Amino acid sequence: ENQAYVIGVNRCGKDPALKYSGRSIIVDPSGVILTDAGDRECCIHADLDFNLVKKLRKQLPFQDDLKYIPPVEVKRNYLSD
Repeated sequence: ENQAYVIGVNRCGKDPALKYSGRSIIVDPSGVILTDAGDRECCIHADLDFNLVKKLRKQLPFQDDLKYIPPVEVKRNYLSD
């Protein structure tokens, strides 16, 4: 809903207890996968188009629905020893 790039990283390979699937990925704000590392160890990169973010946020202005809610003071009750 924030129309933002998502960059997810994950370990790949295995250790004595677990196998890790990898699949580090970069996804653009409209859900298009820009790059996917698959199950191998590597570095991934992608060009990020911030004009696309602006365009999508104008087309779907979800952030206009945000309302400011002032913080509430939290008072804690501590039991004495």
